[in-house]
Amino acid sequence: MSGIVILLPREHMAQEARQLVDREGYDIDEIKSIQTANIISEARTAVTKGASIIIARGYQALIIKRYTNVTVINIVLTGQELGILVMKAKKLVNKENPKIAVIGFNNMFSNTNYFNELFQVDLVTYLSDTEEKIQTAADQAISEQVDVIIGGDTAIMAAKEAQIPCLFLEATEDSIREAILVAQKASYAANVEKKHNAQMEAMLDNSFNGIIRLNTAGEIVNTNRIMEELFLISKSDLIGKKISEVIEGIDERKVQSVLCGEDEIYSSFIRIKETAVVFMLSAVLVEDVIDGAILSFNIVKKPEQKEAATMREMYLHGFVARGNFHHILCKSKEMSECVELAKIYAMSNSPVLIYGEVGTEKELIGEAIHNNSLRKSSPFISINCNDLTEEMQEKILFGAFEDTEKDKNKLGALGTANHGTVLLGEVERLGKRMQYKLFRAIKSKILIKNDIEKAMTIDARIIATTNQNLYEIVKRGEFREDLYYLLNGLCITVPPLRNRTEDLEKLIHQQMKKVLDKYSRYHVLTGPAKEALLRYYWNGNSLQVESFIERMILTAKRRSIDADYVQKLLADLYPLIQTEDGEEKKVIYRNPKAQELAMILEKHGGDRGLVAQELGISKTTLWRHMKKYGITGKFEV
Repeated sequence: MSGIVILLPREHMAQEARQLVDREGYDIDEIKSIQTANIISEARTAVTKGASIIIARGYQALIIKRYTNVTVINIVLTGQELGILVMKAKKLVNKENPKIAVIGFNNMFSNTNYFNELFQVDLVTYLSDTEEKIQTAADQAISEQVDVIIGGDTAIMAAKEAQIPCLFLEATEDSIREAILVAQKASYAANVEKKHNAQMEAMLDNSFNGIIRLNTAGEIVNTNRIMEELFLISKSDLIGKKISEVIEGIDERKVQSVLCGEDEIYSSFIRIKETAVVFMLSAVLVEDVIDGAILSFNIVKKPEQKEAATMREMYLHGFVARGNFHHILCKSKEMSECVELAKIYAMSNSPVLIYGEVGTEKELIGEAIHNNSLRKSSPFISINCNDLTEEMQEKILFGAFEDTEKDKNKLGALGTANHGTVLLGEVERLGKRMQYKLFRAIKSKILIKNDIEKAMTIDARIIATTNQNLYEIVKRGEFREDLYYLLNGLCITVPPLRNRTEDLEKLIHQQMKKVLDKYSRYHVLTGPAKEALLRYYWNGNSLQVESFIERMILTAKRRSIDADYVQKLLADLYPLIQTEDGEEKKVIYRNPKAQELAMILEKHGGDRGLVAQELGISKTTLWRHMKKYGITGKFEV
C-alpha cells in the first residue's frame, strides 16, 4: 500500500482521477467523491485503514488539515486549467473585456498576475480561508457587477440566485497529476524518514553509549535504553523535558551556545545516580541550519564499592572531600567557565594546579574535582604546605621521617591517599628536596621513603593550589621547573570576587541571611550600603566578605544599615597604612580601586589618554571612574 488516498468533491472529478491513475500506473490506495458534510469522518476512516497522505482540494482540504493529523496535499489549479475556464467565461458573455470573478480558497490557485494581458479580461480574485468568507466574497462580487463568476458550490449557488453566468472550478488531469506527484514525493520522504527512524532506534538501543536527542529548545525528543537505565526513568517520562531539568550540573548556557551555533561542542564530566559519565553535546546540522543536538554519554566506569569498614575509616580520619560543584557560586560568566573547566579536569588523573587569591574557592574546587572523579570513593587528604619545615613536609607527605621503630612503617599522605587525591595548599612553600620527591611521585608513581630506599608504587592524584605567580618563582630559582610544568598542564585560575559582581552579590545575600538567622537579628542594607559593598576591592575574597558581614551585623545599632556605617567599618577593619618620616600612620580609608587609579594617574603625570590606554578603557569611562572615586586634579582620593 502506498498510503495515498484521493478525496474529491464531485464524482466526475473522481472518475477522471481514476482514469489518470489507471492509465499512468500511479500507486494510489483509494479514490472517492465525498460531500463536504462527510469529509472529516471519511478522512479519519482513511487514516485508520492506513492512509498517511490525503489529496484533496479547497475547503475540504482545509477541514481535513484542521481536524486530523494526516498530511494533506492540496490540488492546485494549474495556470492552463484556469486559462481554459477564463476563455469559457468570455464565450458565455461574448464581451470584449469582461469582468470575471474567481472565488475560492487560498490553497486552490496558481499565479494569475498576467491573465488580464494574456486573455484581455478584467480578472478579479476573491480568496478566503473559511466557508463563511466565501459567501461574503460571492456577495461582494455580485455587488461589484461582475460579468461571470467562476467558483465552487457556494459561489455557483450565489451566482445563479443573482442570475449571473457562472462556471464550476473544475480540476482536470493536470492539477490532479501534479498533486499525485507531490504526494508521491512526500510519501517517499516519509518512508525514508521511517526507515531512518527505525535505523536510529535500532542504533540507539544497541549502542554501548547513552544517547539523547534534543530539539532546538533544549528539550528531549528521543533517548535510548541505556539512558532509561541510568536515570531509572522511562523514555516517555523523559521526552519533552528540558535537559537541564533531568541532568543536575549540566550548564544550560553551554547547551544553548551549541544550539544557537556559538560553540560546536560542549563536553564535560558529571555523575548520574553515582555513575561517572563523560558527555559530549554536538549540534545536528541540516543544510547548515541547526536542527537540534545529540548528547552522547560514555559511562566511564561503574562506581567502585568499598567495604563499609574502609569507608567508615575514611570518615573517622576525615579523609573525605565535602565540597561539590553545586556549592560554588558561579552566576557570573567568569566563574561559570572556571567551574566548567574543573568539571572537564575531573575526567583526568593528571595533576591540577589551581591559581587564586586568598579567600577564593581554590580548595572547594579541588574537593569538587575529587568528588566528581572516579576517585570519589577513595581518600581525600588536604595539606597546607605553609609554616611546615622541610622535615615536617617529608614526614606528612611521604612518611619518611624515621626516628623510631614505631615511625618506620607509617605512611604519609601520598601513601594513605593511594587511589585517591591529595590537595596541596600553597604548593610554592614546598622545600626543594620535597619538590623533587613530589615530582618523582607524580611522574613515576613511586613513593621514595628516603634517599636510598624506594618504598612502594602509588597512585595518588595531586591537586595543588597557590596564590602566587608560580612561574615567577620558577624564574627566581625557588621552584623546580620540571615540577612546575608537570603541575601546570591542567591549570585553573579562579577569578577574584571583585570581578564577579553577580557572585559577590549572592554571597553578601547568603551571608547576611546566615548571620541574621544565627543571631536572631533583623537588619537590611540600604541601596547605597549594598553598592559600597559591591564596589569594595575585597582582597580576602569570600573569607573577608563572610567575616566582615558577621562583624557588621553584630555591631550594627540600627535596623537599616547605611553606606556611612559600611564605609566607617571598612576603614576601621582594613585601614590604609602609610609610612611618613619612618613612622607608620593610619590614614582615611581609600577604595583600593581608587588608589590604583590615582597611582596610574600619578605615573603618567595626569595624561588621561595614557592612563586610559594602560587600563584598556575609553577616556569617558576613565572620567566616570575618577568622578566615582572622587579623584581630584592632584590625583588624591
